[in-house]
Amino acid sequence: MDVDRACDPKRLNALNQFQIMETESEVEFDNIVKLSAEYTECPIAYISFVDDKRSWFKAKIGTNVNEVGIEHSFCAQYTGINHYMVINNISENEIYKNFPLLKEHPDLKFYAGVPIITADGYMLGFLSVMDTKVREITDVQLKFLGLLRDQLLGLLRLNLKAINVENLRQESARKSVHLRNVFNYSIDGVMIFDSEFKIIEWNPVLEKIFQISSQDAVGKSLLDLIFDVPQSKDFLSHVEGFMTGGYKNLGNVVFEQSGTDKEGQLKYLSIGLSSFAGQRGQYFPCFVSDKTEYITAQKEIANQKRFYETVINNIPTDIVVFDRNHRYMFINPEGIKNPDLREFALGKDDFDYAKHLNRSTEPAEQRRKYFVEALETKQQVGWEESAVGLDGHKYTKLRRFFPIINEHNEVDLVIGYGLDISDRKRLEEEQKSLLEKLSYQNLQLSDFCNIISHNLRAPLVSMTMLTEFIHTADDQEEQKLLVSKLDPVLNSLNETFDELVNSLQVQQDTQIPVENINIHESIQRVLNGMDFDILHNNVKFEFDMESAPIISFPVKYMNSVLQNLISNAIKYRSLERDPIIKFKTKRIENGIELFISDNGLGIDVERYKDQIFKIGKIFHRHPNAKGYGLFMTKTQVETMGGSIGIESKLNEGTTIKITFINQ
Repeated sequence: MDVDRACDPKRLNALNQFQIMETESEVEFDNIVKLSAEYTECPIAYISFVDDKRSWFKAKIGTNVNEVGIEHSFCAQYTGINHYMVINNISENEIYKNFPLLKEHPDLKFYAGVPIITADGYMLGFLSVMDTKVREITDVQLKFLGLLRDQLLGLLRLNLKAINVENLRQESARKSVHLRNVFNYSIDGVMIFDSEFKIIEWNPVLEKIFQISSQDAVGKSLLDLIFDVPQSKDFLSHVEGFMTGGYKNLGNVVFEQSGTDKEGQLKYLSIGLSSFAGQRGQYFPCFVSDKTEYITAQKEIANQKRFYETVINNIPTDIVVFDRNHRYMFINPEGIKNPDLREFALGKDDFDYAKHLNRSTEPAEQRRKYFVEALETKQQVGWEESAVGLDGHKYTKLRRFFPIINEHNEVDLVIGYGLDISDRKRLEEEQKSLLEKLSYQNLQLSDFCNIISHNLRAPLVSMTMLTEFIHTADDQEEQKLLVSKLDPVLNSLNETFDELVNSLQVQQDTQIPVENINIHESIQRVLNGMDFDILHNNVKFEFDMESAPIISFPVKYMNSVLQNLISNAIKYRSLERDPIIKFKTKRIENGIELFISDNGLGIDVERYKDQIFKIGKIFHRHPNAKGYGLFMTKTQVETMGGSIGIESKLNEGTTIKITFINQ
């Protein structure tokens, strides 16, 4: 047999199945060798098995050789034909005369052998005989060798069966150990009972679940051990229904069971039933999983979930949860009150939400900036945010982003909350306004003190002197004259007091009603009351009110403002040109600006910029000038939250700009 055929994997696999190579001597094989030698009258006989490298002698007689290389074995010339192989004179055969076996026995001349071939046709080796003389072998002797070869194959087959049986035994033992380990170390309780409810197996987990040892359970009836509570009837009904034929159709049954153990503790169990046929009848494996801790934990988690959801859903604070991509994962009702909008927002970001509402994405851009900062810094980020809500009201909220960091120092999600501080901001603004008003009033009080000191002192001194003169005068005519001089002093004093009282009343009158005023019509009413001055001085007017024809303001304040500013424009007109007074309105964000311009004498603003709107300040000589009109106008405008400004140049004219807010 050539080397290639010897290395055939299938042939080698057939040889290896018998596990014959390198085995110890066996009497049965030795006896076959002895019989072969005796019956053929040959001094040497052996049984050889051939692998991919050598021809190994399992049994031998008449030689000490244990193996030879496959290329130097007599079977090398085997052609694969299932016949005997006979060499009558080895010394004349060029192939075999230098074989190693002949070095051990140089006098050998004769060889005969029969191949050992499996039922599948694979050659395993040879049963061989050799002699020291040239000779022939009879057909009977060859036939006898063939019978011994068949006996040899029978031994191999018996050995193979024994090997397979041993392998099965070992495999069974391994499986048994494995199953026993699975049984004993299973995380679930496992019992097996027969059709009479007799318990065959009871693993350690069941001992913990039922507080019943395996020793006390095995051999007992399941009916005597199971829960002694009403729920046990449910369990037994499942078992009995399964045992009485249900298993034949259902295969496996799983159900939930609750009950009380021997110590009175409530148990929640998941139970599975199956069946298999054994040598002595039907057996029923029962798998019991203790769900008590799990169900108790689930109930506790559910209770906690309800508790926290109740808190989160009713807390007067926006609570939201974002994923790493700034998409909403959770929104409480305070965050978005409309449940449909809240449902829409889940899984989307602020930009999607703003687009859905057809609103500006500017707040979303601001929030995205703070969100990215929280992700990158892994720190809390806070800011104030003002916006107009769906109800049209302006809200101010204190917002925070809290990144949640996992064990790998990565941000898993971000929790955001928004606290409505609108009321607080309104209070702060009111406090600020009040402080400004108090500061302003304090300044006005200082002005009032100066006015009283300046404007009232002279009349009072005059009255004191006149009173003394009256008391000392002897002539009645002189007394009458002195008394008549008191009237203009008293009138001046009374006018000053009236002006001061009116000013104080304006600053305290915060509840005066606001109305929508057509500014052109209001101006026209004021002009109607000044017809004589307008005609006498040839005053012309220009109007540009299209931008904002309606202004919200107290009517009596508007009349006073227009009266003061228009009368000033006429009073301080230039004698070199006809007076022109222009009125213009302009709409600005949340407000309206009113411009009243003239081409009169003007004011040196740089020189008098800190005194223009103070009480009692006059900048031109005029018999009716009192320094009260601009002060009163400023007081009325600022009382309503507005502002007033002036631009003026000497001999060119003046422009008064009034800003009305909340328009």
